[in-house]
Amino acid sequence: MNRHLLLLVAVLSACPIPPATAMDKLWEKQLDGEIAGAPIQFHDSLLVGAGQTLLRIEENGEKRWRKPLAAITRAALAADDEHIYVHTEQGLVAFDANGDRVWTYAAEDAGPQVDGRYWGWGEGLFTDAWAWYRSAPVIDSGSIIFGNSAGLHAVNANTGELQWHATMGAVTGTPVVTGGGIIVGSWDNFIYKLDRASGEVIWTTEALLPRGPYPGWAGWNGFHVSPVVYENTVIAGTRGTYLYGLDLETGTEKWSIKAGTSWLGSAAVVSNGTAYAGLSDGQAVIGVNLAGGNQSFFLPTPGLVFATPLVHGYKLIVGTLFGELLVFDLSQSSLLHQIKIHDNERSYRDYLAQTPDEDDLSAYDRSVSSLKTMKGELHSILSMTIVDDQLLVGTASGRLIAYALP
Repeated sequence: MNRHLLLLVAVLSACPIPPATAMDKLWEKQLDGEIAGAPIQFHDSLLVGAGQTLLRIEENGEKRWRKPLAAITRAALAADDEHIYVHTEQGLVAFDANGDRVWTYAAEDAGPQVDGRYWGWGEGLFTDAWAWYRSAPVIDSGSIIFGNSAGLHAVNANTGELQWHATMGAVTGTPVVTGGGIIVGSWDNFIYKLDRASGEVIWTTEALLPRGPYPGWAGWNGFHVSPVVYENTVIAGTRGTYLYGLDLETGTEKWSIKAGTSWLGSAAVVSNGTAYAGLSDGQAVIGVNLAGGNQSFFLPTPGLVFATPLVHGYKLIVGTLFGELLVFDLSQSSLLHQIKIHDNERSYRDYLAQTPDEDDLSAYDRSVSSLKTMKGELHSILSMTIVDDQLLVGTASGRLIAYALP
């Protein structure tokens, strides 16, 4: 960590934090399940997936309609003028503006499968208990492109018929369509550029794995978060502690930053030539100067960061897995606001150490149960977006909260 970065950390630790009333809550609605994907605008309203429901709501939070889904959605939605596209655990479903189903492309999404022996779950493959996001659909030139546990799919937007399927490891990040190619990361520890028309591979780049604590641990594998393309650079984080800047045309590494021993928790957001990304156990947001690949920013956070940060003007907005919302002034290097959206005093380590009451649960089911309870009771912030003059925050407990932009 360089001298300027150390100075910034020292300044942040001494910053006074204004009271929570400094941010005005406009409204709040309790929805039906986890809001893993941020709401999107649709004509004069908002669309949001929450657990096993699809909702269309007004921009003041009032419900216009609510439709049950056949399976849970853990992804952001996509929509064009006529259709709404929802990626569920059973496939991709298209609805019309009234929420009536138009077509279904059946493609079971079991999520990334990991060797249970590395997690203390026993023999066999298990869905990664920490992988609670799924790939959002991307609309492009009459196609819907999305990833699942079997790779990447392109289907016809009007009929749902398969156009092509690229086999790779599980895809939980949202692909990026750029020019004639598609950038997509996979849990097989590779990031790919595919031909847009055919799904054929143009290039692949494999991520490094850490050689420090727990070398060879399967939990280090994977380009698990959504890549970002900025000018001619692909910015992509891994579970293996690295944030990469790759050449868009060749996949060659331009730079990489190692985030200690922490997973990259969130996708990156780019502002003024800097890429900001959240860390999981590192409990921070880092910033990387894209011109030289040097770390230029470090914001300690009170919790793990999985929701993609937002930049609004000169303000960096961060949500944590512990249900805390932070607003940082990038122009003044000062923390403006820190709000806790619940009054629970327990820590996430308390939950991880907790043993569920059900005696007949397997080791894996106990882990899943503990994480689900933790995310719900700590109101973990899983998604954020800005719509007009509102900051919308979605939580694991199903709360959708609108704040006035700070």
